[in-house]
Amino acid sequence: MSKPAARVQLLLTGDELMRGDTVDSNSALIARELLTLGLAPARRVTLGDDRAALRDEIGRLCQTADALIVNGGLGPTIDDLSAEIVAEVAGLSLVQHPLALAHLENWCRRRGLALNSANRKQALLPEGCAILPNDIGSAVGFSVDISGCLVLCTPGVPGELRAMLGPVKAALGKRFGATQTREVLRLPAFRLLSFLPVATVGRTRDGSDGLTLEGVWQRMQQGVGAALDRDGMQFGHRECNVTVPVL
Repeated sequence: MSKPAARVQLLLTGDELMRGDTVDSNSALIARELLTLGLAPARRVTLGDDRAALRDEIGRLCQTADALIVNGGLGPTIDDLSAEIVAEVAGLSLVQHPLALAHLENWCRRRGLALNSANRKQALLPEGCAILPNDIGSAVGFSVDISGCLVLCTPGVPGELRAMLGPVKAALGKRFGATQTREVLRLPAFRLLSFLPVATVGRTRDGSDGLTLEGVWQRMQQGVGAALDRDGMQFGHRECNVTVPVL
């Protein structure tokens, strides 16, 4: 019997999300990347920069998740609370992390900026945490264990998050072992308005079975044809996601 997939939950933070000033695109980005590991978010929660609400929600989520991805709340301002609150929930001290400090020093040096007290705040992280590198922004991410739940904290800037998802996925893979990998091909396809064909094609890691886009397209056409027999000829046009397991 195969091992159940890890239960992953998401916590998006920021007053700008709650007010509608910023549209949440990060949860969709995270979900798409989790899919390549054979995972999907079991729950998504969005909260503002409320210390008590964040503390309570992180505690609750860690009780029901194998992994929790916290997005947002890392940075130099007083409302960037993630590191402080995660440390509090984990029962850990907030300490200056040498790797985070070195990253900040290099980041400021390349831009000709002074490393002031506001920037130094970004190097204060839960004691003993592991660093998730950020090659773009000033705030590194980090991971820590809370009650058996792997908590991974990432910045809310979409470009920075995108660049950090490689280390996030590596941490998930290391924690939960080898997971089926999928590639998602996005192809334009005609479809019935009531039917979205999804073709799933197996492939070995070395590609030895000769998977081609032509083969995927044939499977999609077969799906549309089967639906025509049932539902008649009402066509629409949209992008079709094709999920390809890598065996």
